[in-house]
Amino acid sequence: MGRRNKEYSKTLHQQAYDRLTGMQAFGESKREAKDTETDREKIFSCSTYQAYWKHTKYFLSYIKEKQLIRISGYNLYPSVGSCLELNNSRTTVP
Repeated sequence: MGRRNKEYSKTLHQQAYDRLTGMQAFGESKREAKDTETDREKIFSCSTYQAYWKHTKYFLSYIKEKQLIRISGYNLYPSVGSCLELNNSRTTVP
């Protein structure tokens, strides 16, 4: 059994790293970016990048620890099955 979508063959760690490095705009003018309204798509400071990357790694380790996703990349929330069971077991009063 293979992956359905070959485009997302990267790990979650690689996807987060690619996203953050793609947002790097060190040396560019933040004021000009604000004028053109593209400042939300960029990271202008190296220390900001380091803080974002640090907390992204914390988040990724939390996801793996709590097993909120499978390694294959499909979302799997442990509480979904229990929520469905609760909804099926409820009885409605007419």
